Amino acid sequence: MLYRDCDILRFPRRNNVQTKSFDINDTPLVFSNRIAYTVGDSDELINFENEFYISQISNYHEKNITTEEYSEFCGEKSKERTRFFKNVSPDKFYIKYDKGFDAMKH
Repeated sequence: MLYRDCDILRFPRRNNVQTKSFDINDTPLVFSNRIAYTVGDSDELINFENEFYISQISNYHEKNITTEEYSEFCGEKSKERTRFFKNVSPDKFYIKYDKGFDAMKH
């Protein structure tokens, strides 16, 4: 999902990272998961739901958040470098989008 806002450039320069913050009342995206399970031979169904929302959106230049490295498997390095995200964590995700024909500023 591409989020667009007049305060955030779609394709910022490397030194011009812009961030927009949200709370639960004005977030552009809320999502959840639901889990139901039983324990052992019990017939009692245990349910719970987690709800999450986007608290910040930042547009970064691709070179700010990626690095190119040789991948390695079983001690053998690849011949070509692969692009990886630098700051990977369970509470972050990245959406890559290209300029294509629509190179609007925001």
